[in-house]
Parts: sequence; C-alpha cells; structure tokens
Amino acid sequence: MNVIRKRKSFGSASSNATSTRMNDTSFLVRFPHMFLASVLVALAVPATATSVRQLALTDLCQNAHRIIRGVVLDVSRGTVEAGGGRIPTVTYRIKVHESFYGSQPGIVDLTTVADPKEGSSAHGNLKRFALFRDLPKLEKGKEYLLFTTTPSRIGLCTTVGLGQGCFQIASRNKTELAVNAVNNAGLGLATDGPVDYAILTAKIRSLLKR
Repeated sequence: MNVIRKRKSFGSASSNATSTRMNDTSFLVRFPHMFLASVLVALAVPATATSVRQLALTDLCQNAHRIIRGVVLDVSRGTVEAGGGRIPTVTYRIKVHESFYGSQPGIVDLTTVADPKEGSSAHGNLKRFALFRDLPKLEKGKEYLLFTTTPSRIGLCTTVGLGQGCFQIASRNKTELAVNAVNNAGLGLATDGPVDYAILTAKIRSLLKR
C-alpha cells in the first residue's frame, strides 16, 4: 500500500520542590513570549504560529505521524525542561483499538504541552495566545480518532492542527459519529458537523492509498 509521505517539516526535597515551582512561575510570568517560543519549538511548530490555519482531511493525513483510534486509559501531568524553563506537560495513555497509519494496536503514551494556566492563577499573561486555548484536552474513558504529529526532540507531540486532528467518537441511534474541535469545518466533506465514522475512515483509507 502506498502511503502519503508526511511533510518534514541540592537542599531538602521540599526546598527543591518549592524552588522549582518558583522558577517555573517566574519564567512563565516574566517571559511569556519566550515561554511560547519554547513551546512552539518543543512541538516542532513554526515560531510565528500563535494560531492554526484550517486544514482539510488531506492535510491531516499528510502531516500525521500516527493515525489511531483509542480509549484514554489515564491522564497524568508533569513538566519537561526546555528553553531555560520547565514546560508543563500532560501524558495521555491510550489503548489503541484501530490503527490506520504509524502504529500498531496496543498501549501508546502521548505527551503534549499542557495549558499553563490550568491549576494556577500565575499564568494570566498567556491567556491571549490562541495556541493554548486550542490545545486538545482528552478525557479519561472517552474514545478518540487522533492524527498525531511526529514527537519533537524532547518527546512532545500534539494532534495535527491542534483540535482539528482530534475527533471524539460517540454513538447516536446505533451509528458511530466523529467530530473534531471545529465541528469538522474545512475537512472537505459533504457537510460540516458530526460525520458517520465509517464514511470518515473510508475517506482516510482512500487518501492513504494515493
């Protein structure tokens, strides 16, 4: 099967923990633009991107490192060092039931940047950046179709086009439907809004054969 090629684009423990939190907060509050640049580099996103262009389904397929369907088993938070500070992260453990490209069924961990203002009031300077607003937030127990990017050098990835590459799957009248964060706008399907999962995946398979 021919596949579309993706475009290349020391003290006590408690004092150490307190110091780390202070350093993180200082970095985020004093240098929000530097923090944003670090995030963009970590996700291998162009440095000028504070918003995301609309993508068609063809674009999602072309730029995906993995295309998988799975259930979120666990959500855990952490940090990773980059750009002179620590970037907040979230890791989603996913049970992959169906793989279209780049992975096999099984357990996959996807680590991405977390919204820095979640759980803290110290990051208000970052609210204006659409990038953080658009970061997909997966929920434990829910099922998704995901188009994920190639992990960066520090192991972070996201979904292609942020919310555009993250489809929640739900059943209605015995039919499985899939819809992304922008209500499937711009995908190039017959209409916007939730789409029959079988129709969507048939289109994906067709694109991957080209």
